Amino acid sequence: MTTQNTKKTKHKQYVDTNPIEAVRDIGTGIVKSTKDQGKSAFSDLWAQLLGASKESHQESGELAEGQELDLSALSRQKQQEKETKSVDIAPGIDYRREILQGEQRISAENTHTLETQIRQIIVELKRLANSSQILEAEFREITVEQRIEKPGKYHITFFEWMLAMVKAARIKVEDSGAWLSQFESKKKQKQYWQMFKKHGTTFGLSNERVVATQTG
Repeated sequence: MTTQNTKKTKHKQYVDTNPIEAVRDIGTGIVKSTKDQGKSAFSDLWAQLLGASKESHQESGELAEGQELDLSALSRQKQQEKETKSVDIAPGIDYRREILQGEQRISAENTHTLETQIRQIIVELKRLANSSQILEAEFREITVEQRIEKPGKYHITFFEWMLAMVKAARIKVEDSGAWLSQFESKKKQKQYWQMFKKHGTTFGLSNERVVATQTG
């Protein structure tokens, strides 16, 4: 009876142990296979990274042992880099050139406008200065040809001030001339009446009266 129990026990152990071991072996195989695949994938990725790094080093001029230097390829690469940089910089250069040309054009237009205004003022100054001997003597320097090398707004301000001075002087001269003319006329009239009172009708009918009246 003891022998039968022992056989049953051994048989029971055989039946219970094999499935567990089988499952354990399957799990171990799966884990190992997964590790191998992961290791292989990691190795491939690392190799790709190393390959890209080597290519970048080769492009930058570093050569591996036994590798020949391709000067034509290196020259083409540098030429392409220069062309790329020039294409990127060209719009900025054109924009800067356009700004400079625009500023120069505006400056030239402003200079032309200032020169025209100055010439007009100088012409008016000369006309006023030559209208009277007194003004011509007073403003003799204005009648000399004036040439402005680099005209500016301060030149216009100066000549406008000169123009105002000449106009004011002309008004004074005209007023003084009119006053002198009126004074001379009154003086001659006074002399006429004095002569008339002194000589009476004899002076009134004489040729001197006629001359004095016509002159007065």
